[in-house]
Amino acid sequence: MAIEIQQPRQYDLVGNPILIGGIGSGFEATLQYRVHDGHDERTGHFTVGGGTGEHGQFQLSVDVSGASFQLDRLFVEVYEESAADGSEVNKVIVPVIYGPRIVSDYYGYRLHVYGEAIRSRGSHETTMAMQTATTIS
Repeated sequence: MAIEIQQPRQYDLVGNPILIGGIGSGFEATLQYRVHDGHDERTGHFTVGGGTGEHGQFQLSVDVSGASFQLDRLFVEVYEESAADGSEVNKVIVPVIYGPRIVSDYYGYRLHVYGEAIRSRGSHETTMAMQTATTIS
């Protein structure tokens, strides 16, 4: 294993900035990243570990606010540039869903558990909500 992306996971819903984290190793402790949809991209590099062969954790925040993405699906790539010829090696690609392309003013998502909302109400409201939920089901 030269590179492992632990965040985001495949098909995660992401916003801006896109947070990327994992473990990796690269020539002269340098890895590259790319976030793209096939039409526009954001790229950069970062250091990780102590050098070739030594793995280290990485975490970065990629600002994509100026990108002109045309698709809801993006690819997060982390790779090493070959010391021999500059080609991309040990590349890891994670497809993600870009929330701001789906919902305007997207900034994150919240988990909603219906049962917890019902339990927090008074007894009369709880009975009414449960009857409504049963009727809808």
